[in-house]
Parts: sequence; C-alpha cells; structure tokens
Amino acid sequence: MKYLYVNGDSYAEGLDDDNFGISFKNRWSTTLAKKIGFEEINESESGGSNDRIVRTTLEWFDNNTDKWDEVLVMV
Repeated sequence: MKYLYVNGDSYAEGLDDDNFGISFKNRWSTTLAKKIGFEEINESESGGSNDRIVRTTLEWFDNNTDKWDEVLVMV
C-alpha cells in the first residue's frame, strides 16, 4: 500500500493555524501517514455532510482506478 485516503468532517480535516495555532501537518491523518510511510490524501471538510463524504469518496475512486490496490481508506 502507498496511499492513506481520508474523508470526513472537521474531526478528520483537523485544526488550522489561523484558528488554533496548530497546522494541518499535525492532524491525525498526517501523523499516521508519516508513521506508516504512506502518502496522505485528505478530502475532509469541516461541516461536511455524510452525503458529501460519500459523493467525494466515490468520485475520488472513480478518478483514481489505478490506485485501488494501493490505498488504505479511513472515513
């Protein structure tokens, strides 16, 4: 596996520098990707609905069929 695909709401998007003084590089998905040596793909959005999560995840997989065998998904 090569990729960590993450999608969700604000919990998966993480906190940003402007509001909390914490950068996206410190969010849990970035830390996990570095720890296991994967490339992070995070499509999370604060306030994102379940419908948006499903739609954007399916769109990503539809547009990246070459990565299907090399992706770990966390929603």
